[in-house]
Amino acid sequence: MNRTLAAFTILLSFASAEDRPSSILQEKAETVRLVLLDASSKKPIADTRVEFLQTVNCKTEPCPPSVAASQTTARDGSVIVARNLLNDFTLVQAFPYFPRELRMAKWQDVRWQGEKRLDVRAWTLELVPRPTMVCHDKKSSWTMEVASVGPSAEVRNDGKPVQFGILHCNKNLTRCDSGSPDAGFAAKFNRAGASLASKSIAGPHEVAQLDCAYVPQRPSD
Repeated sequence: MNRTLAAFTILLSFASAEDRPSSILQEKAETVRLVLLDASSKKPIADTRVEFLQTVNCKTEPCPPSVAASQTTARDGSVIVARNLLNDFTLVQAFPYFPRELRMAKWQDVRWQGEKRLDVRAWTLELVPRPTMVCHDKKSSWTMEVASVGPSAEVRNDGKPVQFGILHCNKNLTRCDSGSPDAGFAAKFNRAGASLASKSIAGPHEVAQLDCAYVPQRPSD
């Protein structure tokens, strides 16, 4: 009887996994729970103001996004996203983090240390603190925004986020890495800027030589 129950539980788990959409934008519920994580520490961004931004049409570009909704994250870093915000144009802005596309959320395990350890699965979105250094190539196709707080970085191509584009950097900012042995990107810094390479089983492949510059910080930052 116990074996039958165990087998049924395993089958039910597989069925639940198969039913889960491949993207948060495909969720059919009226609201969706989203957990915001710090890209470096992987810890929840708790008790923080969050704005959901959407692009708007204007006469003069670039057009600043408009605030579609706002709320404060719970202690576990979660927010509730309304169905009307589940689209390609929604950005998630948690202060003082850099805004990121909602569609980049991942369904994954959430684990962190606090009053107790939690092991759950949820839609998560990693956010990088506002950049202190911006790196780009001459053609402006590849860019990387690096935050010394953390530290962490995000790689983009033609202004769009890329898979495994969130990088973790060492403390002295000489190297950033996606953390995956055969996927994502790695960056090495030198006097001329940074070398950005994609990662694969065959080894790293350089995609761009980047020029880096520090971003002037406002007094309130």
